[in-house]
Amino acid sequence: MERHEGARKLRLISDSDLEQMGAGAYAAVVKGVERVQEERITLAFWPPKMQHSVVCRRGGDKATTKCSEEWRLIWDSKLPKSLLSFHRPLSLASLPEFLRSLDFDLEKVLKSCRDLTISHIESIGIS
Repeated sequence: MERHEGARKLRLISDSDLEQMGAGAYAAVVKGVERVQEERITLAFWPPKMQHSVVCRRGGDKATTKCSEEWRLIWDSKLPKSLLSFHRPLSLASLPEFLRSLDFDLEKVLKSCRDLTISHIESIGIS
């Protein structure tokens, strides 16, 4: 459940609902919504580490550094606003597809590095 969706649904819980479900269950739901928000904030400002392809690593430290720096620039310019938008935040489930749609300078971030990193994001369950 996404942040705003969760907050909207929490407001729909009536006093009668709360009485039936109990304070413990309500607290568990609220904590779950808070955990999703914490994950969003963390992800918005601390991107997953760039995964470098064999081709990129063959270029040495200079190539991987340039690739990582460009990844960070793209992340910092696009993701915080998208993930933390008040009106229409990017869902975590759509993060991999969103990243694939971004305009990467393929001279600085190899497509193979971008694809490996997105696959890594999918494999660790961010989305």
